[in-house]
Amino acid sequence: MEDLDGRVETVLGPVSAADLGPTLLHEHVICDMRTLMGSPRTGGSMPDEVTLQTAAEVRWDPFGLPDNYLLDDRELAAVELQQFLRLGGKTVVDCTPSRYRDPQALRSVAEQSGANIVMGGGHYLEKSHPRDLLKQSTAEIAQEFVSEAQNGVGDTGIRPGIIGEIGTGAPVTEAEVHVLRAMAAAQIETELCLTVHVHPWGKQGHRVLDVLFEEGVAPDRIVLNHSFVDIDDPDYVESLLQRGATLGYDMFGFDHSLFRVGRYPPSDFDVASEVARLVEAGYRSQLILSQDICVKTRMIAFGGWGYGHILAHVVPVLGQLGVSDADLSEMLEGNPRRLLVVR
Repeated sequence: MEDLDGRVETVLGPVSAADLGPTLLHEHVICDMRTLMGSPRTGGSMPDEVTLQTAAEVRWDPFGLPDNYLLDDRELAAVELQQFLRLGGKTVVDCTPSRYRDPQALRSVAEQSGANIVMGGGHYLEKSHPRDLLKQSTAEIAQEFVSEAQNGVGDTGIRPGIIGEIGTGAPVTEAEVHVLRAMAAAQIETELCLTVHVHPWGKQGHRVLDVLFEEGVAPDRIVLNHSFVDIDDPDYVESLLQRGATLGYDMFGFDHSLFRVGRYPPSDFDVASEVARLVEAGYRSQLILSQDICVKTRMIAFGGWGYGHILAHVVPVLGQLGVSDADLSEMLEGNPRRLLVVR
């Protein structure tokens, strides 16, 4: 692979790591995840589409309307990113798995918005896998991604700058382990950071790390997503950090009223308090902050807080909790830079 030491691959080509600035390491800018959605969970009727007028109803039961999980408006995406840029942000990592991404649309949004956009790729949860994926060897699956990293996706020339988000459920299935092993091989060859969707509330982080470590992936090249919901189990969280992985507090602004019966996202204030505690405990170099925006209802156009939510609202709260400017810079700039740079 071409030497990108000190540089990061974006959808517009490599940029200097020094130019990343404040970075959201786990977002979705363009994606079509409608096939993952089910029927309304509350048993009620749903509107036909998300509008500013229907957004509150959709937010109550976000999985009940597939249109909520379609982000395909390039012009709107560019406008939405302006909030983040005006607040001083510069780079957004789109962790959309291969099946749901659109590289050319991401390139268009980057050109229109002026944001650095880093594209991910790979396989998500087993239910989204190609039917015959288990028939492929891990080497074959790995090579598909390595080819993208070296040559670009299809004939677009657009190369991923991160692996993932790779999907794992609770429990992690045989097929998902197969993909993890393949992506571990791809990580070692490309040196790209590997980011993994760890099922919220599933407590599967150690299972994921066991597989990746068996395959030789270095701890400091792994991000375990969605630690947001683990604030009720500090021992579990610290046990993952002690193994060297980076944890993603990447669901700030996740305001869905009903995620699933009995499973409700904690408040941003509670999670900010946990981040402050972990910083005080010496773990700031292993934490990233992001929002995982993947639905219309979290965008400004539909009444949400948008991509600038962390910079506009969460950073001041963290400051009030004693998190220093240096700590914030490490989590929003230093850690993403370390993870995204290909050595």
